[in-house]
Amino acid sequence: MGQQNMIQAFLKASIMMVAVVFLLMLAYLGYALVLAWRIKKLNQAMQKVLDESGQLHIQMPSHKAGDEIGQLSRGIESMLIEMREYTQYLKDLGSRLSHEMKTPLAIVQSSLDNLEYEYTPEFLERAQLGTKRLRFILNQLSELSQLKYTLEQTPKQNIDLAELVGELSQSYKSFIPILTTEIKHKSLMINGSAELLAQMIDKLM
Repeated sequence: MGQQNMIQAFLKASIMMVAVVFLLMLAYLGYALVLAWRIKKLNQAMQKVLDESGQLHIQMPSHKAGDEIGQLSRGIESMLIEMREYTQYLKDLGSRLSHEMKTPLAIVQSSLDNLEYEYTPEFLERAQLGTKRLRFILNQLSELSQLKYTLEQTPKQNIDLAELVGELSQSYKSFIPILTTEIKHKSLMINGSAELLAQMIDKLM
């Protein structure tokens, strides 16, 4: 009788072990299916990132999850955001180039026109200043094609802001004769980029 009870206990233990293993296999299979479904959704989202109108769809499925797939989704989103910024930069490049160069070109053109009638070192100096600023703008636009470019990378030096504004005002007068400028400070020293400040004043003009 005791031997029969031992056999029954052994059989029950064996059945329990088989049941536990079976449940573990089901759980693993379920997790694998969910994982495969999430990867499939991520793959489908990647294939539809760029629509027919050229718009980028940034948000990825599972981007809030804390596991590896969530990390992958967030990494893809970060990459797509940089791609969208760069694409937008390329779209705006034409109008930006035209806008940035309008004032320096006007300065050079007016100086050359004046040189046809009267040669003075002042007109030649303005033309040279205009070409220098055009060269700076082209270099800057080239560097801006790199997404990590920042204003902090532009070299800075001590400059007299009052003197800079005075020089620019004289350049603007060559094609805006009615322009008048009042500078209240004889000297105002700052640390910055004369070229970037000149661009900013160009935009104001």
